[in-house]
Amino acid sequence: MKDNTRFLELLSQRPSATAAAKDYLLCAYLLDKNLDAFVTVLPRCHEVNDNLPLHYKEALILYNRLHTTPAITYKNSVIETNLNDFLHYGMQYTHATERSNQCRRMYGNTYWWYYYYQKPSE
Repeated sequence: MKDNTRFLELLSQRPSATAAAKDYLLCAYLLDKNLDAFVTVLPRCHEVNDNLPLHYKEALILYNRLHTTPAITYKNSVIETNLNDFLHYGMQYTHATERSNQCRRMYGNTYWWYYYYQKPSE
């Protein structure tokens, strides 16, 4: 776990923690690609419904896809279809660099592209 994420965890546990501090923590989990921690904290900060920010919903759909018994079940047929399209689109390319570049062109603004193709920062 990165020091920044640990700091945000401590900050968000304070009684005076703002909604923004909690969202920073959720975003840190997404940047760390830690979907399990994201799903653990999300219900404490937001109602899990279609009013969530888009990347939160994309992360939830991906989380549900990756877990056979998810802690949170979230359904959104449009986002699920887009995730299926993303996964099938990537399968058209055998070379990893080409796959990443082509998927970035079509889906670079999604959490899925970040999750699968963005290398972690040091």
